[in-house]
Amino acid sequence: MTTRNLWALVVALGILLQPAFAAAQNSTAPAKGPWEISAMAGGFDDDFEFDPDGSQFFLDPDQNVIFTGFLGYHFPRSFWGGNFFLGAEGRYVPLDIRPTIGGVTDLNAYFTNALLGYSLNLHRRAQIYGVGGVGLAIWNGENQDVENDFGFTYGVGTRLFFNDHWALKGEVRVHQVQEAMTETSADILGYAANETFWGWAYTVGFSYFFGAKDSDKDGVPDSDDA
Repeated sequence: MTTRNLWALVVALGILLQPAFAAAQNSTAPAKGPWEISAMAGGFDDDFEFDPDGSQFFLDPDQNVIFTGFLGYHFPRSFWGGNFFLGAEGRYVPLDIRPTIGGVTDLNAYFTNALLGYSLNLHRRAQIYGVGGVGLAIWNGENQDVENDFGFTYGVGTRLFFNDHWALKGEVRVHQVQEAMTETSADILGYAANETFWGWAYTVGFSYFFGAKDSDKDGVPDSDDA
C-alpha cells in the first residue's frame, strides 16, 4: 500500500466509523477550550506528477513527507449542531526536481494558509470537519531564488477526543496553485513553465485545546455564566 493510500484509509475509517458510535451516544461536544494548537505529519503526493510543457521536468514526491503546525480559534456559539473556526497554518514538504535532461535539484516547499472551517459533532468524543482557505506556496529550490505563488487549499478531517484537552486528528487536504514555479523552472531549464500544481496531503497528529470553556455553547464563558 502506498503512503498516499495508507493515510487516506486512516482518515476515511475515522470518518466512516463515527456515525455508528453516534447512533447510541450523546452528540454533545466535549467541554473544550476555544483555542486549538496542532502538530501533524503524513504523506504528500501530487496529481500525476507535475509535468509542464512536454514533461521537461517533474517533481518527485515518492516517499516524501509533510509536516504541519496549526493554530485555530473555535467560535463557541453552536450553528446547526456544530461550530465555525478560523485558523492559520504552516506546512513544509521536501521535494526533488528531476529534469528529463538529467540531474536532481532539491526543492523545499512551504505552504502558509489562512483557513475557515466548520466542525460537526457526531459523538461526545468525535467530530468531522470541512476546511478551506487561501495562502502562499513558497518554492525554495537549491541554489535558486525563492518564489512565492498564490494558492488555495481545501479538505476534510476528523477529531477523536481523549478528554477535554487532547484529540487525535486526521485530515485529507488538497493544495492547488494555478501558476506554479514559473520562475523556478526558468532558473533551472531556461523557460517559464505555466502549469497548475495539485498537491495532496494526508496527515495525522494531535491537537491540544485550551482557553476559557463554554460548556452550554451560549457564547458566554463558563466563568461568566450565572
